[in-house]
Amino acid sequence: MPVTRTAAPPRILWLDTAAPAKLILEVRAMDRAGLLALLAGALEGAGAGIVWAKVNTFGSTAADVFCVTVPAELDARAAVEQHLLEVLGASVDVVVDEPVGD
Repeated sequence: MPVTRTAAPPRILWLDTAAPAKLILEVRAMDRAGLLALLAGALEGAGAGIVWAKVNTFGSTAADVFCVTVPAELDARAAVEQHLLEVLGASVDVVVDEPVGD
């Protein structure tokens, strides 16, 4: 019997951090050629600075974690989300806040 696999929808997860002025986000999406460059470009386009990145691939899924700095504007996080969602081709309902364990 053939196995049908569907790709999980892209997700942006914001993780709590104790570091002042730094945000950690994880982007999960179907892996494809050039995805990391597209994500980095989207972050740059939103005015975010990448402090570090950890790139993971699990089968056909990329789970890339970024530590970023953003401008002090109130809507800076929304700008980051918008730029990433444009690259991912996803709607805003995939943005999730998740606490990091103690």
